[in-house]
Amino acid sequence: MRIRSLLIGVLLGAAGSMSISALPADAAVKPVVSSISVTQGPAGGGTVLTVTGKNFTRVNAVKFGAGKGTHLSVKSRTKLTITSPKHTAGRVDVRVTTAGGTSAVVKADRFLYVAPPTITSFTPAEGATSVERTWVTFKGKGLDEVTKVTVDGQPATFGYRTDTKTLGFYAPFRPAGPATITLTTPGGSASAGFRYLDRPTVTSSGPGSGPVSGGTVVTIDGTNLSGSTVTILGRVFPHTYDPATGQITLTMPAVQKARKVGIFVTNGGGLTAAYFTYTD
Repeated sequence: MRIRSLLIGVLLGAAGSMSISALPADAAVKPVVSSISVTQGPAGGGTVLTVTGKNFTRVNAVKFGAGKGTHLSVKSRTKLTITSPKHTAGRVDVRVTTAGGTSAVVKADRFLYVAPPTITSFTPAEGATSVERTWVTFKGKGLDEVTKVTVDGQPATFGYRTDTKTLGFYAPFRPAGPATITLTTPGGSASAGFRYLDRPTVTSSGPGSGPVSGGTVVTIDGTNLSGSTVTILGRVFPHTYDPATGQITLTMPAVQKARKVGIFVTNGGGLTAAYFTYTD
């Protein structure tokens, strides 16, 4: 009986050893995430991450918060790649699930979903082709996350003001015509239309003088006068533009005394001037 009992014990011990050695050593152990290669990406998903850790055996899923990642590829027991799913903007934990359980929440697994920027307004909508670069100011959301500003693909120098929550940049010189401004963040991009204008020029104007009581009709001839603003003595005055002739016509206002004044013509491309003399 004693020999039989010893034999049964040996057999049971051997069977137990065979059963344990048949499984991977970490099959029933929770995975651990020690790092992720990318810590932020767009809310639209599509960011490819490399997740490093241990016990990546029989991986069932990798989740970003409540969302399940796609294109899972387990490279080894310590490394895998995964593509982020769509998710609302905000911070989530990237957690790995295997037969042994789900990785614990740790600081190293945090991933930030970033919403694309939005543009609510910007000014001016026109800029110069040469002489002086135009400073353009944007208002909107997510502008503090902007990493690049381009105009038709050409990089522009920019800055963000925390006090006004606005983003500004110098529009690079480009030929006259329409252009597209693109603001890029880790969450995506937003675009706005912009127009480059050549600087206006005055080739002639007349008559060159009139009474202080005003009422003299002045015609200004030149180039690039369309869409211009006319300013006299610091005030903007109404005028008409004739596309057939390219001329500006305006009526001079009354003044208190005889003097010479400038008629300043301005558009997004710059400024030019004609001159008028008031007489008693």
